[in-house]
Amino acid sequence: MRRVGTVRFRLFRGIFGFAIIGLMACSLNLTAKAAPFYLPSLYPDGYLSVYHQSAYFDIQQGCAEIEQGAFEKAAENLQKAVEKNPTSVMAQYNLGYSLMQLGEHSKSDLAKGQELEDAEWTFQRVQNINPELTLTYYKLGKLALLRNDPEAARKYYLEGLENSTDNFALYFNLGAVYEKLHNIPKAKEAYRKVIEINPKFVLAYNNLGLIYEDEHDFSQAEDLYKEALSQSPGYNYARLNLGNLLQSQGRLDEAEVQYKEALRYEPENGWTYLYLGNTYFRKGDYKQALSAYHKSVDYNPHYATTYYLMSLVLEKLDRPDEALANGLQYIHLAPDGDFSQEAQEMIMVLKQNHSQVSTSPK
Repeated sequence: MRRVGTVRFRLFRGIFGFAIIGLMACSLNLTAKAAPFYLPSLYPDGYLSVYHQSAYFDIQQGCAEIEQGAFEKAAENLQKAVEKNPTSVMAQYNLGYSLMQLGEHSKSDLAKGQELEDAEWTFQRVQNINPELTLTYYKLGKLALLRNDPEAARKYYLEGLENSTDNFALYFNLGAVYEKLHNIPKAKEAYRKVIEINPKFVLAYNNLGLIYEDEHDFSQAEDLYKEALSQSPGYNYARLNLGNLLQSQGRLDEAEVQYKEALRYEPENGWTYLYLGNTYFRKGDYKQALSAYHKSVDYNPHYATTYYLMSLVLEKLDRPDEALANGLQYIHLAPDGDFSQEAQEMIMVLKQNHSQVSTSPK
């Protein structure tokens, strides 16, 4: 059974967790709003003339364009601001952010690489201007990860922690990077430090729980998921991971409770319906399982495995034509998927049975 996906690095493995805290556009709120641009109304024309030629005007324009998602125009205006005032943290930081967004969404690998490199250089300049600005280290770490260099990300986060020793978010990112580097003892240490600094930061409990689950320390993992939920009952990553842990131990009734509670907070979460369907399947309640899988498909129509599971349930319910259709849909979506061999075998059997029924004497 697939475990619930992670938004940390294990997102790519499929466990719900959390990866890297990057912080958002203009996350310093480094906009021209920080500066008072008001002069006596006696001199409006002269004031506007000077203002429109200033770096502050370019910064304000750039940030307005960032908010609209117009990152190319934002970068142009912020580059002008940097040329007028090279030591402006506001201009440099938001320029770096714009370049990073352009790089992340670029369709050209060459352009992407160049823009991400320019963004990293820009954030390094911010770092040189103001080494105590910890937001810069988030961005530098993320950029290092985007070029698949977790070791560089680790160094950036550690540099940030030298200037901000109790920054729980940097410790959290450091823990995720240590996981990427397969240094699990250090990852645990970083996540424990997060909890020590900020006991209400539920993401650390969840990721730490995933580590203990991988180590087959299921009791510790369960305690950590439950602690996350005691701090934030609506934190469904931990709830779904807890449900899957319980299900893997055969504690199906308890798992069902967790999935239903998760749906109370997020009634349109297709993953929750998928795992609820798995619980019903294992209980032998095939009608309920099919209903849950249908709901899952409504929200995740391109996730192939659900169609394979539905084909198994429909076979149990003696609905061979529908089972065949869902098996074929699985193969269509995932011809080389995890269950492709099993699905092909089932399809072959169903077709043979259908052929026999069609040719049998009336």
